[in-house]
Amino acid sequence: MTKIGTLVDGALATVDASGQITSENFGALRWWVAADDRWHTPPEEPTCRQTRLEGTPVVETAIRVPSGDVVHRAYAVVDLGGMVVVEVENRSTLPVAVAFDRADVLTSRPPTAVPIEGITLPEGSIVVPVGKTSIVRVALGRGAGLLPPLLASADEVMRGWLGMVDRAPRLVLPDDNVRITVLRERSDLLVGGLPKVDIDPAGYLLAASEMVRCGQAGDPLVDDVVVAAIAIAKASKSHVTMRAIAALQRAEEVLYRADQSRAAADVARMRNELGTPVSDAAGAPGMALLLDGLACLQNGELVLLGDQVPRAWWGQPLEVHDAPVGDGTVSFAVRWHGERPALLWESTHDGVVRCPGLDPVWRGHGAKGEALLAQPT
Repeated sequence: MTKIGTLVDGALATVDASGQITSENFGALRWWVAADDRWHTPPEEPTCRQTRLEGTPVVETAIRVPSGDVVHRAYAVVDLGGMVVVEVENRSTLPVAVAFDRADVLTSRPPTAVPIEGITLPEGSIVVPVGKTSIVRVALGRGAGLLPPLLASADEVMRGWLGMVDRAPRLVLPDDNVRITVLRERSDLLVGGLPKVDIDPAGYLLAASEMVRCGQAGDPLVDDVVVAAIAIAKASKSHVTMRAIAALQRAEEVLYRADQSRAAADVARMRNELGTPVSDAAGAPGMALLLDGLACLQNGELVLLGDQVPRAWWGQPLEVHDAPVGDGTVSFAVRWHGERPALLWESTHDGVVRCPGLDPVWRGHGAKGEALLAQPT
């Protein structure tokens, strides 16, 4: 189940693996496709497959018909007080018809009055014709009738979400799944909201820092960030985990960006007093672990690619732009000279620089520089 929603309304609905929509406010919406061979019921179709467009809360479900694919995209918009939109694209070479199991929806074109044959649909269902290579939209919202003519498309909504979540740090990596993971988890945070401070203080801090990186104001979060940081420091005195250290580092970042440098320094002191974390199997959540493994501050040193760099990345260039570290940022790139990597960096941090994921021995210095590292083994 994938949540879809908007920044204004939060989560408005969930989408299951077959494209069925369930909304607490608007109810459910199922769909069927009539192709030239038969009616297709998505939950029963072996060709049904699903993805999220660029990791955003725009969910695309496709089924195969004899002459191509019919694609169902679900997303939410703020129009008319908030709506859940279904966009159906016919990528096949023949016309199809799409049925929905309720009539109290807004549509981009009037439903057909032709009797439904070949399938028994729930009472009140409607059928909308979709010509080849064309698109129709229906929406769950307040009322029925025709949709606004300038309603945003799925592609426009996806690009709007990318404008919010595809930012610091901006990643150009050999494996784009890392970037998609970050975009997906950030989108889920913006739709679903922050964890409860008193239930999961570390999760709260990791999530709050990502929301600030996405452009949300840090000032309203300061009090809860401080409360969460103190709770983690107290709970970690007997057992320091990697997740706790990562959360405290993120607390510092939020406080710096809210112009609370004194509070950030206090959190840094608490973190340093905890000492070296033990290796915990859970670690930090995927997104935080990925991003902090790319760039972070450890004991006053700027650590780039702190985790072991996957062997599949060897020989391939990568770039990380404007990664937050402490009260500043760092951008760096890796280029390859034969089997040896070359590191180029530029940062607001003017001190020791390390790159243990590629060369555990190398140490550099300065806010800007380049170095040819040893061949990784």
